[in-house]
Amino acid sequence: MLGVTLHAAGRSDEALPWFERASKNRGGAMLWNNHAAALLASGRAREAAELARRVVAVDPNNAGGRLNVGLACEIEGDLPGAVSAISQSLSSQPGNTAARRALARVQLALKDPAGSQATFLAIPEGTDNTADSVARRGHDRAAGTGSGNGIARSLGA
Repeated sequence: MLGVTLHAAGRSDEALPWFERASKNRGGAMLWNNHAAALLASGRAREAAELARRVVAVDPNNAGGRLNVGLACEIEGDLPGAVSAISQSLSSQPGNTAARRALARVQLALKDPAGSQATFLAIPEGTDNTADSVARRGHDRAAGTGSGNGIARSLGA
Protein backbone atom coordinates (compact mmCIF):
# COMPACT_ATOMS: atom_id res chain seq x y z
CA MET A 1 0.00 0.00 0.00
CA LEU A 2 2.83 2.41 0.80
CA GLY A 3 4.34 1.77 -2.65
CA VAL A 4 1.07 2.76 -4.34
CA THR A 5 0.78 5.88 -2.16
CA LEU A 6 4.34 6.97 -2.87
CA HIS A 7 3.93 6.35 -6.61
CA ALA A 8 0.65 8.31 -6.68
CA ALA A 9 2.44 11.18 -4.93
CA GLY A 10 5.02 11.27 -7.73
CA ARG A 11 7.69 9.59 -5.61
CA SER A 12 8.09 6.50 -7.78
CA ASP A 13 11.77 5.95 -7.01
CA GLU A 14 10.92 5.75 -3.31
CA ALA A 15 8.02 3.40 -4.06
CA LEU A 16 10.13 0.79 -5.83
CA PRO A 17 11.68 -0.85 -2.72
CA TRP A 18 8.18 -1.21 -1.23
CA PHE A 19 6.91 -2.93 -4.38
CA GLU A 20 9.96 -5.20 -4.41
CA ARG A 21 9.41 -6.12 -0.77
CA ALA A 22 5.72 -6.84 -1.40
CA SER A 23 6.60 -8.97 -4.42
CA LYS A 24 8.74 -11.24 -2.24
CA ASN A 25 5.79 -11.90 0.06
CA ARG A 26 3.06 -12.21 -2.56
CA GLY A 27 2.38 -11.55 -6.20
CA GLY A 28 -0.55 -10.95 -8.43
CA ALA A 29 -1.69 -8.80 -11.28
CA MET A 30 -2.55 -5.72 -9.21
CA LEU A 31 0.81 -5.63 -7.44
CA TRP A 32 2.77 -6.31 -10.64
CA ASN A 33 0.82 -3.68 -12.55
CA ASN A 34 1.40 -0.99 -9.91
CA HIS A 35 5.07 -1.98 -9.70
CA ALA A 36 5.33 -1.73 -13.51
CA ALA A 37 3.80 1.76 -13.44
CA ALA A 38 6.35 2.89 -10.85
CA LEU A 39 9.17 1.39 -12.91
CA LEU A 40 7.93 3.26 -16.00
CA ALA A 41 7.84 6.51 -14.05
CA SER A 42 11.40 5.82 -12.91
CA GLY A 43 12.64 5.28 -16.47
CA ARG A 44 13.04 1.52 -16.18
CA ALA A 45 10.92 0.50 -19.17
CA ARG A 46 12.48 -2.90 -19.81
CA GLU A 47 11.77 -4.11 -16.25
CA ALA A 48 8.30 -2.55 -16.40
CA ALA A 49 7.55 -4.43 -19.62
CA GLU A 50 8.50 -7.75 -18.01
CA LEU A 51 6.11 -7.17 -15.09
CA ALA A 52 3.33 -5.85 -17.32
CA ARG A 53 3.63 -8.89 -19.59
CA ARG A 54 3.33 -11.08 -16.49
CA VAL A 55 0.09 -9.25 -15.68
CA VAL A 56 -1.26 -9.90 -19.18
CA ALA A 57 -0.19 -13.55 -19.00
CA VAL A 58 -2.35 -14.16 -15.91
CA ASP A 59 -5.13 -11.72 -16.88
CA PRO A 60 -5.29 -11.23 -20.67
CA ASN A 61 -8.06 -8.62 -20.41
CA ASN A 62 -6.21 -6.45 -17.88
CA ALA A 63 -6.36 -3.02 -19.51
CA GLY A 64 -3.77 -1.54 -17.16
CA GLY A 65 -1.30 -4.30 -17.90
CA ARG A 66 -1.73 -3.87 -21.63
CA LEU A 67 -1.37 -0.08 -21.29
CA ASN A 68 1.85 -0.52 -19.30
CA VAL A 69 3.18 -2.89 -21.99
CA GLY A 70 2.33 -0.23 -24.59
CA LEU A 71 4.00 2.57 -22.64
CA ALA A 72 7.11 0.45 -22.16
CA CYS A 73 7.16 -0.32 -25.90
CA GLU A 74 6.84 3.38 -26.66
CA ILE A 75 9.77 4.24 -24.40
CA GLU A 76 11.87 1.46 -25.88
CA GLY A 77 11.11 2.69 -29.41
CA ASP A 78 8.86 -0.20 -30.47
CA LEU A 79 6.09 2.06 -31.77
CA PRO A 80 4.11 -0.63 -33.64
CA GLY A 81 4.20 -2.74 -30.47
CA ALA A 82 3.00 0.28 -28.50
CA VAL A 83 0.06 0.82 -30.85
CA SER A 84 -0.89 -2.84 -30.61
CA ALA A 85 -0.74 -3.02 -26.80
CA ILE A 86 -2.47 0.33 -26.22
CA SER A 87 -5.20 -0.56 -28.73
CA GLN A 88 -5.77 -3.86 -26.90
CA SER A 89 -5.97 -1.91 -23.64
CA LEU A 90 -8.63 0.33 -25.16
CA SER A 91 -10.57 -2.73 -26.34
CA SER A 92 -10.89 -3.78 -22.70
CA GLN A 93 -11.41 -0.27 -21.34
CA PRO A 94 -12.65 2.10 -24.09
CA GLY A 95 -13.14 5.05 -21.74
CA ASN A 96 -9.51 5.18 -20.60
CA THR A 97 -8.50 8.69 -21.65
CA ALA A 98 -4.87 8.22 -20.55
CA ALA A 99 -4.64 5.29 -22.97
CA ARG A 100 -6.23 7.37 -25.74
CA ARG A 101 -3.70 10.17 -25.17
CA ALA A 102 -0.87 7.62 -25.25
CA LEU A 103 -2.20 6.13 -28.49
CA ALA A 104 -2.52 9.59 -30.07
CA ARG A 105 1.06 10.39 -29.03
CA VAL A 106 2.38 7.17 -30.58
CA GLN A 107 0.36 7.74 -33.76
CA LEU A 108 2.00 11.14 -34.11
CA ALA A 109 5.43 9.59 -33.59
CA LEU A 110 4.52 7.21 -36.43
CA LYS A 111 3.65 10.25 -38.56
CA ASP A 112 -0.08 9.49 -38.53
CA PRO A 113 -1.73 12.81 -37.64
CA ALA A 114 -5.09 11.66 -39.06
CA GLY A 115 -5.06 8.62 -36.77
CA SER A 116 -4.06 10.81 -33.85
CA GLN A 117 -6.89 13.22 -34.57
CA ALA A 118 -9.41 10.37 -34.79
CA THR A 119 -8.14 9.04 -31.46
CA PHE A 120 -8.59 12.46 -29.88
CA LEU A 121 -12.06 12.89 -31.33
CA ALA A 122 -13.06 9.64 -29.60
CA ILE A 123 -12.45 11.26 -26.18
CA PRO A 124 -15.78 12.66 -24.95
CA GLU A 125 -15.65 16.39 -24.27
CA GLY A 126 -15.25 17.24 -20.61
CA THR A 127 -13.58 13.95 -19.65
CA ASP A 128 -9.94 14.88 -20.26
CA ASN A 129 -8.36 18.31 -19.78
CA THR A 130 -5.54 17.63 -22.24
CA ALA A 131 -7.91 16.53 -24.99
CA ASP A 132 -10.19 19.49 -24.32
CA SER A 133 -7.23 21.88 -24.53
CA VAL A 134 -6.07 20.44 -27.83
CA ALA A 135 -9.62 20.53 -29.21
CA ARG A 136 -9.98 24.18 -28.24
CA ARG A 137 -6.77 25.13 -30.06
CA GLY A 138 -7.65 23.00 -33.01
CA HIS A 139 -5.80 19.82 -33.82
CA ASP A 140 -4.18 21.15 -36.99
CA ARG A 141 -2.96 24.34 -35.32
CA ALA A 142 -1.65 22.36 -32.34
CA ALA A 143 0.20 20.08 -34.72
CA GLY A 144 2.30 23.01 -35.94
CA THR A 145 3.56 22.60 -39.46
CA GLY A 146 2.11 19.15 -39.83
CA SER A 147 4.87 17.43 -37.90
CA GLY A 148 2.75 17.01 -34.79
CA ASN A 149 5.26 18.77 -32.55
CA GLY A 150 2.72 21.08 -30.91
CA ILE A 151 0.26 18.35 -30.10
CA ALA A 152 3.06 16.03 -29.03
CA ARG A 153 4.01 18.57 -26.36
CA SER A 154 0.36 18.68 -25.26
CA LEU A 155 0.37 14.88 -25.00
CA GLY A 156 3.42 14.84 -22.78
CA ALA A 157 5.95 13.70 -25.37
